[in-house]
Amino acid sequence: MLIIGTTCTAFSAVASAQGFNCGVPSEADSNGDGWDDNLVSPAAIIGSDSLIGCESTVGAGARVLYDSEVIYNSTVESDARVSRSTVFNSTVRSGARVQSSGLLDYSEIRAGSRLQDGSYADGQSIIDEGVRVHGALISQSFIGRDSLILPGAQVVGADLGERVTLFRGAWVLSNGNYRGSTVVEFGARIGEGAILLGPLSLLPNATIGSNTEVFGYEFIGENFHVGRDTKIRPGGDILGNVRMGSRVDLGAEHNLDSNTIIEDDVHISSEFTLGEDSLVRAGAFVDSRVDVGMRSTIGLRAIVGYKVVIGDDVMIGQDAQIGDEARIGDGAVILPGSVVPANAVVAAGSTY
Repeated sequence: MLIIGTTCTAFSAVASAQGFNCGVPSEADSNGDGWDDNLVSPAAIIGSDSLIGCESTVGAGARVLYDSEVIYNSTVESDARVSRSTVFNSTVRSGARVQSSGLLDYSEIRAGSRLQDGSYADGQSIIDEGVRVHGALISQSFIGRDSLILPGAQVVGADLGERVTLFRGAWVLSNGNYRGSTVVEFGARIGEGAILLGPLSLLPNATIGSNTEVFGYEFIGENFHVGRDTKIRPGGDILGNVRMGSRVDLGAEHNLDSNTIIEDDVHISSEFTLGEDSLVRAGAFVDSRVDVGMRSTIGLRAIVGYKVVIGDDVMIGQDAQIGDEARIGDGAVILPGSVVPANAVVAAGSTY
């Protein structure tokens, strides 16, 4: 049986098939089971080892079995099932299942959903229709329809849209901010061991790779894709259709425009701006306060120094080095292996 801070016998008005008496008059108890027929339907199936609070309700065809507790103004609607679980001041809607789990503190599970395998939902959480929660923690959160939450996952102070998947050990957390400050929209897939900290807005159809961390104060647009073991540091905007590889370290206060790509093993320091349709190739290093225009490329293993400004349509070749505070004009080409000195100005359209 699940323990929720005290034993059930601490509740003064509890009935069960074991013989506790709610003091119901015989005219309100047609089958003599000890419960008020207006609260606990005679057509409900209640196991002999389960407890029903005298103020709780159980609908026709509902099943409360195997050492379960439905207590303190809880509701189990018709055709719902509670087994080996505690429902405390919460609601199990018709057709929902709570199995070997706890639904606590003004929470609700809706039709066709499953809370099972040692899961807990508390703090006024709502689990919408068709959701599956396996061995996970849901607290002060909303879980959208047809979502899947796998073992070890945690959702705390967050709102998840429809058809969101959290793989094993993934965490979506409000980070101490107000409920709803962390929003993960429709169709997101959050990889094993990934951590998303709020405040955060993650727009539809995002894919977050395993063990990737997003540190909050972040807006991420639709169709975002990031690989595994990446760190996205706080305070940035990432617009739609951006792709990031694995083992990327993206510094704080970044701005990535739409359709940009950052490949694997890239390190980018803080205050970085990447213009629309631009590309940072694998293994590049970019220092802080760098501004890259539209349709530009930073090549493989290139090094870009502090406070560099790169214009539109620029090509920086592989293994090139750009010194601090250099300025690269629109359409310029920096040949592979070239070294541009600090404070240099490369003219628009030139080749260096």
